Amino acid sequence: MSTPWFKKSHRRCLVDMHIPDWDERFLSKFDSKRYVELMKLAQVDAIYFYTNSCVGLTNFPTKADKMHKGLKGRDIVREITTLTKEAGLPSVVYYNIWSKWAYDHHPEWRAVNSEGLTTGDYYWGQPGRYGVCCYNHEGYRDMVLTDVEQLCKNYEFDGLWIDMIMLSQVCYCSACRKRYLEETGISEIPRVVDWNNPKFVEFQRRREAWQSGFAELVTQSAKKWKPGISVAHNVAGYFVGWHQGASLKYFDQNDYLSGDISGGPQTVNYVCKMFHSTSKNHSVEFMTTVADANLLEHTVYKPKHYLKNLVYLAMANNGAFSFIDAIDPLGTMNEKMYRMLGEIYGETRQYEPYMDYDAEYCQDVAIYTNIESLIDLRDNGKKVEKVPPTGSAPHHAAAMNAARAMIDGNIPFGVISKNRLDNLHKYQVVILPDMQMMDDEEVEAIRKFVAAGGSVYASANTSLVDKTGKRHENYMLSDVFGVDYERTTWEDIGYYAPTEAGKPLFADYDESYPMTVNCNQMLAKPHEGTETLATIVLPELDPNNPHQFSSAISSPPEIPTNYPGITVNRYGNGRAMYAAGYLERMAKTGQRTIFIDLIKSLLNKAPHFRTNAPKPVEITMFRHKSDKRYTINVINFQQEQPNIPVSGVRVEVNIGDKKPTRVLFLPKEEPVDFTVEGEYIAFDVPQLDTFHMFAIDCE
Repeated sequence: MSTPWFKKSHRRCLVDMHIPDWDERFLSKFDSKRYVELMKLAQVDAIYFYTNSCVGLTNFPTKADKMHKGLKGRDIVREITTLTKEAGLPSVVYYNIWSKWAYDHHPEWRAVNSEGLTTGDYYWGQPGRYGVCCYNHEGYRDMVLTDVEQLCKNYEFDGLWIDMIMLSQVCYCSACRKRYLEETGISEIPRVVDWNNPKFVEFQRRREAWQSGFAELVTQSAKKWKPGISVAHNVAGYFVGWHQGASLKYFDQNDYLSGDISGGPQTVNYVCKMFHSTSKNHSVEFMTTVADANLLEHTVYKPKHYLKNLVYLAMANNGAFSFIDAIDPLGTMNEKMYRMLGEIYGETRQYEPYMDYDAEYCQDVAIYTNIESLIDLRDNGKKVEKVPPTGSAPHHAAAMNAARAMIDGNIPFGVISKNRLDNLHKYQVVILPDMQMMDDEEVEAIRKFVAAGGSVYASANTSLVDKTGKRHENYMLSDVFGVDYERTTWEDIGYYAPTEAGKPLFADYDESYPMTVNCNQMLAKPHEGTETLATIVLPELDPNNPHQFSSAISSPPEIPTNYPGITVNRYGNGRAMYAAGYLERMAKTGQRTIFIDLIKSLLNKAPHFRTNAPKPVEITMFRHKSDKRYTINVINFQQEQPNIPVSGVRVEVNIGDKKPTRVLFLPKEEPVDFTVEGEYIAFDVPQLDTFHMFAIDCE
């Protein structure tokens, strides 16, 4: 069986073509040969191309909707796929589910919000631009499936990339109401958010099933007509929370995980790690725009050094990269930009021969996430339209900040989800960052992991609410945590005063000046045998009298309690640490350092690597399938760009009882001096501007 194209491709580019045709000049200057020439100039190794766009106009003769007038009948999908094949490059055709044309010509298909508005009225603050139809309308589904069938039957390509299978709002259209009634017997779709109401949560699970079901229908249809192609859906929607209706079943419809996700290096890093573990093929593509403000600033490009750093960051996580550009309305493209991309890819491609998409990521700590926890329990009681999709769920913010802490602490880590529960044994520590929802399978997997000798860190609401929306009176993992839940403080700030047992982990903090944890606290009673590392201190406030306080500017610690802030419990052969608030979300150096030390205290054995690298530098490590080679990536990504070179970094890699034969500085394969210190092989990293890769070969 041949290796699929996406396991050999590293350099990609997608050009947005969301151009209407009310002016027949639009797209009239599009040149297919020029398009492919510019892709070659950019040094891509797979060519993406639009078959349609969110305005709903196709770039091929369509049976179901409407072809773009500016093309004057030219089938540019045929032109591009033919030229791509002649160039010997894989071709991936892009199809957008959204359709302003369908929205305008079939108003009965429109998605409708709780106030009766449709997306053309308000969407993304740009009225008139976006027309979203709901996939629960049979006619709309048929239109999409007809287009997919026509593309798969009539054109030669290697992959289909589906965009915008999502409703980034709760839809109240007639088709959604009808389907909800048929499936549940309930005539009214909920209009108030309540994550502790099983009816609201069940409706959200229906939305997730509807989306994954539609994605599955499109995937199966495409593979029916063109067996062997790859299908990928834009999974970026999960990033902004529950509104998108994402689910792991939706992720499973993808041969590789890909998404156009906005954000800086921390986002790239987190997403690549999450995609790597979640993808059934461990295949990752990170996509981002070359222009600032998500293409809104059409001619203002991100700096070359910044874009290059993003590519290297994806490579450090064993992922592919795709730049997103936007075509000019007339169909022309800026050659300067593609020349710049070619210079970037021309540099990064020299490392590709040493990458192995099937290599095992060497990680000691796993940050656990699930899509169901991308909610905010504080939204309970709010009207649906008052809860915008912001991507700022407490769990997600805590997970992202925990990832930053792992980089600062030079701790080898990954991001995993439910479909990797069978791999928990590969990690020493699992972090459960304010898991807003968990189910019995997850709870039991964590219980077995700790009992078998693993360590877990959990915080705040973790295991208090299940995925049906039931809020339990106690933690579902109470036996593992070694504490019983009593109540949540109304005060939205607390302090942790170290006990005698906790003082070695709490630096300069003490009973008089405890550490701030700026959130509500879960007040819990420890079990016999559970060790308390810190107790909660509360501010002097009166909820019934806002004029009574101890300080006008701040809320200092005033009221000591016996309630634990941090505990450690022995469970079976392992340990569980519980934090009453989401300490891992605290980003100040004094707080983050303590969190790092707490996680390090849970490690049961020597980590995969050790290093003195400063905070902007991350190291990733992969074990190749032959078990005779490791690759070590060292990446420097500083907040202020361009990077200031870093010197003096030393890396010590744990290779167990293997006997090393050489260390190579790639891509020139220059030998590197090394020493063997027990299980570790140690070497010095040359001055680091952005990226270095090393290979360690063993007998």
